[in-house]
Amino acid sequence: MKKLTTFLSIWLGFIQVAHCEVKVSYEPSDWPQHTLKFSNEGTLKDVFDAGLRPYRYPSLESSSLGFKHLRVTMELKTGTRLPEILVERGSISPLSGGLLSDFEITSPNLSVDEAESLMAKFLFLGPRKQIELKEFLAHAAADPSDYDDPYTGKSDKFGISWEDDSGPKYAVFFKKTFDSSKPVSFALNARWTTNHRTMRELSAFYKTPIPPPPGYENVSMDAPRNFGPDSAVEIARSKGLPITGDRTPEEYEKQWREANDKTRAPKLKTPAVEPKPKSPDNSERWIWLIALIGIITATLLVWRWKSKPTS
Repeated sequence: MKKLTTFLSIWLGFIQVAHCEVKVSYEPSDWPQHTLKFSNEGTLKDVFDAGLRPYRYPSLESSSLGFKHLRVTMELKTGTRLPEILVERGSISPLSGGLLSDFEITSPNLSVDEAESLMAKFLFLGPRKQIELKEFLAHAAADPSDYDDPYTGKSDKFGISWEDDSGPKYAVFFKKTFDSSKPVSFALNARWTTNHRTMRELSAFYKTPIPPPPGYENVSMDAPRNFGPDSAVEIARSKGLPITGDRTPEEYEKQWREANDKTRAPKLKTPAVEPKPKSPDNSERWIWLIALIGIITATLLVWRWKSKPTS
């Protein structure tokens, strides 16, 4: 009877786990905040020590890591803390042994005012001026698909770069979004070059899936289902917009922009019934399967217990 009670307790635990769902927030105000400072070596352990939990990209398990939905403050070797950056997505390129080659974070798409306000906080790190920033963003808003920096001629970047003391080479810059309402996103990149690594180190890559750093051996680095950049469908669903299956990606993008426009209050249609996915990883199927196995096993244990001759 004791074995039966133990089994039923474990079985009920599995049922509870099967019912759990991971909640993902697309609202930056809900994203966790982390402060990241690279050591002199610049290692993956620095990233984990800051609280970030990157995952291996499917099909690129030995070369690339990703993460998303964070608020990151970078601290330089001098102790200077850079302004906080909202990170919609990030990527890491580690070298064999845990050293880092490249680290990059990218913000959500920004309006001209949002982009100017954020980049203005970084102007002290380089020679670029406020007037240059304004003119660059004016070009980006006027022609989001084909604009140039009027000062450097570069097609898609307004950048500032510097090298940290005994640390990586940093750069902050804008990326194109091809969206007239939010024409740029903000990015920060940290890169380790031959000034920090030997050629042998820079050419040493993992031949197996990237492992977690020392001290974090039990941390999973498997990619979540929604790895990579957020899709317009995910964001529309999170904001309660109707998902009917007959809208084009362009229409979803339009819904996304309208949902993020605080000056509008779009009237929502009655959501259509969304068909349940037929994928083999449907949680309801697993719940029924676990329940069925549990009932059969419990029945067999009870029958065996009752059939034992009493002494």
